[in-house]
Amino acid sequence: MLLCTGERHAFSRFFCLLVALLTLLFAFSVEASAFSVLKTIASSYHQGDVIPVMVSSLTSKAKVMPMPWRSVAQCSLKKKKRYRRNIGQLLFGDQLEESPYEVAVLKNATCVPLCTVTMTPKDQKYFSKLIEGRYRGNLYVDDLPGLVNITFKKGGARVNMGYNLGYLNSFSGPGKAVVNNHLIFTISYHPVESPFNLEGRTYRIVQFQITPTSVHYNNAICDPTDLLNGGPQLLSDDRISYSYSVHWVESPLTWSTRWDVFMKMTTRESKVHWFSIVNFFIVTLLQTLALWYVLVRALRKDFLYYNDLEFEEQDETGWRVVHGDVFRRPRGVGLLSMCVGTGTQLAMMLGATLCVACMGFFSPQSRGMLVSTLLFLFVLFSFFNGMVTAMLIKYMKMRSWKLIFTTSLFYPAQMLFGYFVLNFIHLGNYAASSASLYSFIILLLLWQGVSTPLLLLGAVVGFRLNITTPVKVSSIPRTIPPAPWYFDSVLTIILPGFVPFSASHVEVTYIFGSVWHGTVYYMFGFLLAAYVLVMVVVAQIAVFSTYIQLNRQNYHWWWRSFLTSASYGVWIFFYSVFYYFSYSTLKGFLSAVLFFGYMGMVAYTLCLLSGAVGFLASFAFVRVIYSNVKVE
Repeated sequence: MLLCTGERHAFSRFFCLLVALLTLLFAFSVEASAFSVLKTIASSYHQGDVIPVMVSSLTSKAKVMPMPWRSVAQCSLKKKKRYRRNIGQLLFGDQLEESPYEVAVLKNATCVPLCTVTMTPKDQKYFSKLIEGRYRGNLYVDDLPGLVNITFKKGGARVNMGYNLGYLNSFSGPGKAVVNNHLIFTISYHPVESPFNLEGRTYRIVQFQITPTSVHYNNAICDPTDLLNGGPQLLSDDRISYSYSVHWVESPLTWSTRWDVFMKMTTRESKVHWFSIVNFFIVTLLQTLALWYVLVRALRKDFLYYNDLEFEEQDETGWRVVHGDVFRRPRGVGLLSMCVGTGTQLAMMLGATLCVACMGFFSPQSRGMLVSTLLFLFVLFSFFNGMVTAMLIKYMKMRSWKLIFTTSLFYPAQMLFGYFVLNFIHLGNYAASSASLYSFIILLLLWQGVSTPLLLLGAVVGFRLNITTPVKVSSIPRTIPPAPWYFDSVLTIILPGFVPFSASHVEVTYIFGSVWHGTVYYMFGFLLAAYVLVMVVVAQIAVFSTYIQLNRQNYHWWWRSFLTSASYGVWIFFYSVFYYFSYSTLKGFLSAVLFFGYMGMVAYTLCLLSGAVGFLASFAFVRVIYSNVKVE
């Protein structure tokens, strides 16, 4: 007893040590970045304080790949002044650096000369390609992205972030591009009185708007005549001069509400989301009541019939017939165990991330924190992957550490390979989103240094768990009676996934719009509710499918329960294809390859996640019903 207690304490200390090492490795393996809660502290400025204007990569709604700011022949600092990044920013090449633009608090500037750039034919060709690809420049002041315009709609507003680098001017000739070389900054501020008047009046920035214009300077830069009456700056000119203006405007907005223009839903959006969630909840509730009413009544009738003494003298029928085969080891049990263990890890990771998001730990200015949190929780929940995989392996009378080590490679190796291949496309096009070798080294350290040890530790716990089989497995497999052709059709596996997808497609559509159109997604409460309801529906579908299959005296329910619920991910991929051709503004072969490559990885992840939930629900259901019948 004392030995067991000592082992338990030793295990607890070892687990805590691993978690501590995980936290330290996560903190020091990336360039240090404050957590979003700390970054939401308001910044106050005094009159005359100089604020640098930050710049990120050039983005486009028509292309997947963002391009570096310095790839275009325009003004930039000779020395790169970059901020430290977290692992989420490293993986997707998200980098903020200081631009040559500067603003002084409450100091207006009619026109500030920036620089004059000499354009080579190569520069002009590349710049023209970016303009045709509708690329936009992204500037930030006090972590606020620059807005081009605000379109007010019923009950809300729509914003366009970033300014167009230029446009194609048909009046200047075919294929003639015009460069937006003069930017007008309109910065809204809110005055704040300091407590006890220790620092005097300070100011907080609440909005940052950019008005791009094109001005051809015939004489000197910022010539008043050219600003008022000058023509557009053509890209075909050998020299392009850049300038900017600054206007400060007092605003009733406060610092706490400055993100509302990005995150506040319109009345229509609010109604759509609430209608979708309420409708989904009612459908799920009705489905649950109907399913369990039918299922419980049928099972209660079966229990009374099968446990009757007179029944023992009659021939067995229904699901009780296969009691000697229902727990027989299926084919590919090792692969199934790995899929279920990995899916459990993913389900816990996503659920925990959504809970953290609902608590307000993610904000639009916390760049890369969502990806960082997903990665952190994925590594942390490797413990449960190992535990579930080992538990299933042991339940099937196996104890293979080779399978456990394979599990540690199974999902991470596939995702890393897919990410590595797609990263080559980014590298080949010199995109800003290309990940560096340093990023891959960090992933390998987290994978082999932390995730794998946690998974092995979970396997030790899983092998110690004893789950008994309710009924004895017969030595000779029972012959499965023939079934109608449609019962073994692939459609009976794929079609059930449409039920949870149809109920969650509203949130899926908004997520697609956020990822591929560059909008801010902030409705994590709706997303968490949809996620929980989807998992409930997926589990119910798997249980009902398993019951029907066992009633037809087919005991091969293991893989079918997993695949039936995993079909949810298949429908997500089908919808991504429909979304690309119907709603997406992406153009080009490489954009299509990247889109379907990333969506394939997401769909595969959702297949594992939903498949594991459905399988575990079916596994628990089968154990319960066979534990309540008398079997000789």
